[in-house]
Amino acid sequence: MKKLGYLFLIMVLGACSSTPENSFTINGTVSNLDSGMVYLQNYTDGSMKTIDSSAITNGNFKLAGSVDLPELYYIQINNNRRRVPFFAENSNITVNLNTDSLDKTVITGSKSQAVFDEYQKGSSSYNEKMQPYVDQYYAARAIKDETKMQQAEASIDSINTLQTEYAKKFVINHPNSVVAPYILYRELSYTMDAGELDSITSLFDTTLNNSVYTKDLKKHIAVLKSVEVGQPAPDFSMATPDGDSLSLSSLKGEYKYLLIDFWASWCPPCRAENPNVVAIYNDYHKKGFDVLGVSFDKKKEPWLKAIENDHLAWHHVSDLSYWNNAAGKLYGIRSIPSNVLLDSNGIIIAKNLRGDELRNKISGLLD
Repeated sequence: MKKLGYLFLIMVLGACSSTPENSFTINGTVSNLDSGMVYLQNYTDGSMKTIDSSAITNGNFKLAGSVDLPELYYIQINNNRRRVPFFAENSNITVNLNTDSLDKTVITGSKSQAVFDEYQKGSSSYNEKMQPYVDQYYAARAIKDETKMQQAEASIDSINTLQTEYAKKFVINHPNSVVAPYILYRELSYTMDAGELDSITSLFDTTLNNSVYTKDLKKHIAVLKSVEVGQPAPDFSMATPDGDSLSLSSLKGEYKYLLIDFWASWCPPCRAENPNVVAIYNDYHKKGFDVLGVSFDKKKEPWLKAIENDHLAWHHVSDLSYWNNAAGKLYGIRSIPSNVLLDSNGIIIAKNLRGDELRNKISGLLD
């Protein structure tokens, strides 16, 4: 009887010291900071939400929460704008925050975080290889050496391609981890079409179907399929610089070919591409080529100033909603510059043509 009682006591104590299956605890330390506050946060519905908070006592803190599936959460120290991202899952998690360099924070106890750490280590190696060429590019730009700028850009693009391939392989090789749909949606979906995204998503274990990242992927794929080449362009209405409302459908009949150009005044690649679009517009507008600029700006003044400075003499609309631009969401735009080319019937005939590709396409259609 005494032996049974002893075993029962061990079981009770063990249960008290463990984390319930449907929740997680975070035991943390903060270097060089004895007091203050730490916040556990999650990005939901377009904003950061605080899940739990803890006072820092003698450099220690404790947080708790629960997740159905592993999900990216954030830890914030006091009101520091920088946050430490990590994959929370229902387990005992240890976080050692490094206030001197948050990038050196050590997180253990989350299997998903361990997978993410592995991915980030591999990906960062490409960033290290890329950095010397980035430095060369800016040095060449400072002295306006176009040749060296192009050479540096070519090297950057080459390494960036290798980095993207590494990410794709990592996703494919980890079909059972929630990190895979996270990487695919957050880092790769910007430049992939519906077919490729669908193909990779189909490899994921069915246990990931309820992950927020898998759900986001499937929604994004559905949107991309609705705006593939050959599909009718979805209509939308938005405010012009004058405050009037302009719809895509209202322009029908005014053009033979229309480029819907998604851009923003704050986007350097967009501004760099504008002169090319202006030149094509000037050469082919009288032959039936037109442009509708859809801006992802947040404020009206810089938007209008960019239109004037870049000599963008075509139609313009914006809801000044940044990445929540309604037309951008309708067309699945997750990076800019992006564009969609329509024929006179409003059918999508090409996407994301820039530079000589855009000129050659318009020339072939109208010359």
